[in-house]
Amino acid sequence: MSSLYSNGTVQHTICRLVPLGLTFDDNGSIDVYLFQNNYKKLSDLTLSNYENYVRKVINTSGYKMGGTSYAPVLRAIIDGDSYKQGGFLGFGRKTVTTESIVGNGDVTFILFVTDGENSDKNETNEIIRKSSDMNVFIQFIGIGNQKFRYLEMLDDISGRKRDNTGFSKMKDLDKADDNELYTNVLKQFSRWLKGLQ
Repeated sequence: MSSLYSNGTVQHTICRLVPLGLTFDDNGSIDVYLFQNNYKKLSDLTLSNYENYVRKVINTSGYKMGGTSYAPVLRAIIDGDSYKQGGFLGFGRKTVTTESIVGNGDVTFILFVTDGENSDKNETNEIIRKSSDMNVFIQFIGIGNQKFRYLEMLDDISGRKRDNTGFSKMKDLDKADDNELYTNVLKQFSRWLKGLQ
């Protein structure tokens, strides 16, 4: 993912998707999480910071990229989580609590942007199955050159009350106009809202 940050792909993706995210959000801010084999919740994305979000928020967060696991961050978003952070030799560590953003009332729409295959398919299947009974839809967006075999097989995950996931491969956002982009990203969500999947 480092190359996608440095060549502007991630910032470009944010700029293209922020109107969609803010349309869904009622307080003008979007919850943002970075993830690898763990995750970190960042400052919310807003109209005042989205144009330089990578440079001013992500690049200054101190978060280091590593492997690719989807389940920890999905679990934090859906169930909430707490973990220890910081400190030196075990001293001064603090507990960071992440509240679930999925409630019983309003629909939660998750835009999950990734550049690669996850190494935790069983754990991810488990949290997706659990969330299928909740008022949440997860739209995975693959950027870059990966094949995304797991995400392409999401519709085949058994044991769900409803199919509450979608997948869009967006190798080159510059070639998609806004209508094509939003139609691609919202197609399965629209069917989910109508109870058709």
